[in-house]
Amino acid sequence: MSSIPYDPTLVLGNIVDISRIKALQEQKAIVNPVAVAREKLNGLTRQLYKIKMLIQQMASLVDAAQIENLKNQERIIMKAASKATVDYAKLFLKAQDELYKHTEKGKT
Repeated sequence: MSSIPYDPTLVLGNIVDISRIKALQEQKAIVNPVAVAREKLNGLTRQLYKIKMLIQQMASLVDAAQIENLKNQERIIMKAASKATVDYAKLFLKAQDELYKHTEKGKT
């Protein structure tokens, strides 16, 4: 097996065409908002799961007023998760369309 010896003057731009690197950076800029929206949705989903588990565990231990407080929090998180789901779906579809246009532009 042979390898290329280390050369400090060797940079990625000398190996890969700069236009390809720029195209990847453009694709990343298109996809990044989708990743942020997915993380937000995942965080809200985890919160919702945890609060539901907490309500189940505390149901027999505390009075109804405290449980109602948790259920109000659950409703708030559920609304936020619903909105985040719609936002994620919209961003995903928009990004897919933009990526398609971007790859088609690169083919010409």
